[in-house]
Amino acid sequence: MLEPMMARTFLRQRDIPLQPNRSIVLTYDAADMPLSGIAVCRTNDDCRLLAVDYSDVYYLDSFENLPSLEPSWLLAIRSLSPYNFGIVLFPALGLVPVVLFLSWLYLGKLEMKSAKNDNDNGRKSDPPIKKAG
Repeated sequence: MLEPMMARTFLRQRDIPLQPNRSIVLTYDAADMPLSGIAVCRTNDDCRLLAVDYSDVYYLDSFENLPSLEPSWLLAIRSLSPYNFGIVLFPALGLVPVVLFLSWLYLGKLEMKSAKNDNDNGRKSDPPIKKAG
């Protein structure tokens, strides 16, 4: 049996409350579509699995008709933090080498400009120090 894996592509996991005899529209693109199904919960402990069959519309006539959610899936849902800061943090950390490289180039350019201005103003660099001996 495979271990459940919760994939999120959004910054925040959403619990969408739904009243009886109401409907909701969930729109997914091909990459975000759940692979196994959607967890439908009446309470924190009473969850069922709405299996994905890749049809355009899912009808849920009765909560009790859905198969029970496996305990490992329920545990995975509960253990998942509500926020996914990795979506922001990992790309930001990926930019750190780029920022450091650009800073290095900028500081090198400033140093060359400063050296050029020193030479243009007639200032000579300090003479080399001779060793006694």
